[in-house]
Amino acid sequence: MRTLHCRVVKENIIDHFEGKKVLRHGCGNCAMVAGGTFDAAAADIVYQSFGYAIGCNAVKSAMVIGNSDWISEATMFLANLITGDPLDPQTQVGYVNPLNLDYIEKQLQIYGSRIKALGRERLSKHQSKPLLIYANDYIPEFFGQEIPAYILAVRSCESIGKAVEEINSGAGRNPRLAVSFVNIDRPNVYSVLPTIKAHSVFINAPTTTVFPYYHEGNDYALKLSKKKLLCTGSNA
Repeated sequence: MRTLHCRVVKENIIDHFEGKKVLRHGCGNCAMVAGGTFDAAAADIVYQSFGYAIGCNAVKSAMVIGNSDWISEATMFLANLITGDPLDPQTQVGYVNPLNLDYIEKQLQIYGSRIKALGRERLSKHQSKPLLIYANDYIPEFFGQEIPAYILAVRSCESIGKAVEEINSGAGRNPRLAVSFVNIDRPNVYSVLPTIKAHSVFINAPTTTVFPYYHEGNDYALKLSKKKLLCTGSNA
């Protein structure tokens, strides 16, 4: 079992939430930055990230560094991932607030045609399974939108710095963002901590492990600290 260690990073970190009071945030964004191969440990992290329905921490963008094969491997992995439909009480995984169902259906109507028009490949008829997106030139516009569906945008980046730059470009002015770093040396992760626009950073650990029922855990993290919450897995 993976052991998690959480601490607050205070050194040279910009606080994007200082002075703000956050009462509730229904949906949010999360990104994964991956390096090396898509091995069993990475697969486990991805699976746990997708392990809950609405009220989860769905990975909306994956930045792959140094191994383009990771994309095809991720495709195969996600194609076999079954989590259930958050609109169906018989197959819901995790907690789904009944008050959110009308909102979910409305958002799917708004964004569903746009996603389809962009030529994205839906891996399952279940809304809770991820949509796989090949984004070669830009982070999809809906990276910054609140779409209550599992959307995985996959692209290749030349370096971790470039990946963080792309994440920041889609994070928005006041990002509610959690980022999981997978298979990347810890010193390289620490080097980008002061610059990445995220409230919570996870190293070799899925966000759902610590905050399974709140998007990115930021509703809790904001109560815990006015700085950046850092969680590392035992294999980091």
